[in-house]
Amino acid sequence: MDRLFVCAAVIDGGGFVRRQLELGTTVHVWNRSPEKARALVADGAVFFDEPARAVAGVERLHLTLADDASVDAVLEPLAKVLAPTTTIVDHTTLSASLTAQRTARWDDRGIAYVHAPVFMQPQAARVGSMVMMTSTTQARYDALRPALERMTGNLVYLGDHPARAAAFKLFGNLMVIATSAAVADINRLACAVGI
Repeated sequence: MDRLFVCAAVIDGGGFVRRQLELGTTVHVWNRSPEKARALVADGAVFFDEPARAVAGVERLHLTLADDASVDAVLEPLAKVLAPTTTIVDHTTLSASLTAQRTARWDDRGIAYVHAPVFMQPQAARVGSMVMMTSTTQARYDALRPALERMTGNLVYLGDHPARAAAFKLFGNLMVIATSAAVADINRLACAVGI
């Protein structure tokens, strides 16, 4: 049975956790806002009040945080306690250049860091219906693929450049913003001419 640590925050980390629990995964949870993690105990998660205790012996450490600064604030204190067999899987929307730097930094420490951002509505994490992208070495992708495919309806491998998934996530976000702005302009014009 897998052991999985999830740090839930901006996107619906609770949905990720509940899905993994239903799939039979043992899930350790910690959150900078403890009440969010404690709320998952009723679903079967194991709550920890300290991140170092939560990550002890885990196979994968999954993150869903706000930004690059919060990822580094959570991960850096764990550098000396993470086992070399732990793979960090980060679902946070991040800067492409900082993702590449972070990947190299963790490689230098002998710990795999893989960026795997998602396109989804919060409820999609709960049912495993989302698009997840990743860009990492072929060997890391092959090793992670079964676990990540269980989390999502569509896993897209973008090659081995560590910044590529981050870039594609940002491209997608910009496309959503641009499309929303265009639809709003069309609606305003339609209203202005009485349609």
